[in-house]
Amino acid sequence: MYLIMRQSSVILVLLLLAAGAGAGTVSAKDCGGGIVCECGDTVVGDWTLTKDMVCPEGHCLIIGADDIVIDGNGYAIDGVLQGTCDDFGIERSGIYNKAYDGITIRNLEIRNFCNGIYLRYDDEIGDTVERITIENCEIHHNGADTGDDNGVHGIKAIGVFESTIRNNKVHDNKGKGDSCESGGNGIFVMGISGYGAWDNLITGNEIYNNAKGGFFTKMMCRDTTVSHNEVYGNGQGGIILRCKKSEAHTIVENNVHENYGSGIWVGGPDNIVRENTVTGNGDGGPFSGFDGGETEFGGVKGTVGGRGWGIKICREAHNTEVTENTVCGNDYVDIEVCDGITGTAGSENACGTTGNYNDDGRAGCTYRCSSQEDDGDGGDGGITSTEDSDNIKASYTMTIPVVDGFVEQEIDSDDLLELKIPVTMISFESLRAAADVVVRVESLHDTASGVDVPATDLVYQNFNLDVPIPDDEIEDAKIRFRVENWWIEENGIDSMNISLYRWDEDDSEWKRTPTTPASYDETYASYESSTPGFSHYAISGVGGTKAAAPTPAATAYTQTQTQSQLQSQSQPQSQSPDQAPVSSGDAGTTFRTAPHNAGGAMVSGNDAEENGADAADAVMAHHFIAAYSLIGLLAFAYALNTFR
Repeated sequence: MYLIMRQSSVILVLLLLAAGAGAGTVSAKDCGGGIVCECGDTVVGDWTLTKDMVCPEGHCLIIGADDIVIDGNGYAIDGVLQGTCDDFGIERSGIYNKAYDGITIRNLEIRNFCNGIYLRYDDEIGDTVERITIENCEIHHNGADTGDDNGVHGIKAIGVFESTIRNNKVHDNKGKGDSCESGGNGIFVMGISGYGAWDNLITGNEIYNNAKGGFFTKMMCRDTTVSHNEVYGNGQGGIILRCKKSEAHTIVENNVHENYGSGIWVGGPDNIVRENTVTGNGDGGPFSGFDGGETEFGGVKGTVGGRGWGIKICREAHNTEVTENTVCGNDYVDIEVCDGITGTAGSENACGTTGNYNDDGRAGCTYRCSSQEDDGDGGDGGITSTEDSDNIKASYTMTIPVVDGFVEQEIDSDDLLELKIPVTMISFESLRAAADVVVRVESLHDTASGVDVPATDLVYQNFNLDVPIPDDEIEDAKIRFRVENWWIEENGIDSMNISLYRWDEDDSEWKRTPTTPASYDETYASYESSTPGFSHYAISGVGGTKAAAPTPAATAYTQTQTQSQLQSQSQPQSQSPDQAPVSSGDAGTTFRTAPHNAGGAMVSGNDAEENGADAADAVMAHHFIAAYSLIGLLAFAYALNTFR
């Protein structure tokens, strides 16, 4: 009996062990579509998480069918400890998808795996991965920098087509190795031989503090848009089109800052880099290569993490368009083009330094970076023109938050009083919408830098007006400006002969703009001019020559009696009234005509007073002679009557 019982116990233990083993096998099951997913399961139907998933070994979820949705519902999948992540981390990903199409992953936090999300083509049959969407996820602290070289990343996408990665946070992912396939990038997209990786969209993501690049491409990636991302704090550059066949990307409206290495690095042809802000990217970092000597591309074994370039265009990056970017405050060179690269062209960029690069028709960039931040209250910051600093007398910047259609922007009166700039208002019709448009006005000591000849006539003030919208996208532009009365008086200018000249870069000449009086006060005469765009300007007065011998008839003001009385009560004699309007009303506006000399030039108040005294003497002499003549005639008449 004892023996039988003992044998039964052994059999029972074996059965229990077998049952346990069977349970483990069953747990790696197909799930989704109503079946709860657990660690290591293959998802074959839509699945929404109802709690966090903790998976200390292997993959968390494996994709097993096309056209499914995994909705994290705000929960997390957690790998606890990544492990060493040797090789390419194939066996240890938060979500692993081999060649299934039409997959959506959203609202999910993924942490502590070797790869956060791994999308890959089927290398056995050459099947690509298509129509993947990853959105509203946080993918962080994946990968490892221990063990052998690895190829693990936050999001790893190999042979992916027509896919979208948007509105995610991808940060603090690690990797190890020096090659361009080594791990540690936030988002890594790699093509496959004979196929590449095409037509993808990377937009609205925050990509930061990853060991290597923020966004990194390799091997025949093309026709991808990288837009509206904030990319910062990464160890080997921000946005990196590494491969010499990274073609036809559009890199637009990204904010790329404080990365080690290049902010934007372009290695392939026919790419567009437009309207990005690329600032504060620095030398050094863990992949700088400075200790062991830099390579051709400025980092370890051909990586791009060495110098703090803003935008670097290298390898085979021919025909790159660089337009309307702000590239400032980077440690090394703001915009650099490697020797031998052809077809680089651009315009309307702001930068401090360039290497082998100039905006169209410019030396360097169209705008220059300022060392001070714009305080939003007329400070000297933000973007400045390329004007020589020694020629700038005063400067003023203002930010227009929204430009969409008609814009009218007045200069704050307190700032006008303090800075003494001539422009008081600008207005224009914008043919495209824009945000945070920085306008800058500079009063100059002399003619603007880069302008060959001074403006005609007698110049009151040279100034620059920079509006970072191309002239062909602006209509009905107007500038209101003012001239001090004392200058008009001092130089004998008829106030109706004040004009605004604009430098025409195409024709290399000054052209007069239509100018009309706008208002008048005791200090300034104001004017308004139409302009075809914004550029270099000069305010000039025509006929500014003082007369030495004015005629008596030119000394009187041609004005109404009421105006004469008002003048005698309120107008100081030392201030010369001019022909600016006395009244600001719509009707009945009158103009005052200043005294003129024989040549038609206006004379100063003191000159007018002296001329008036001379005229009075002449009139008295004339009257004296007339009186004596009258007496003579009367005497002659008396004599005739007496002797008749």
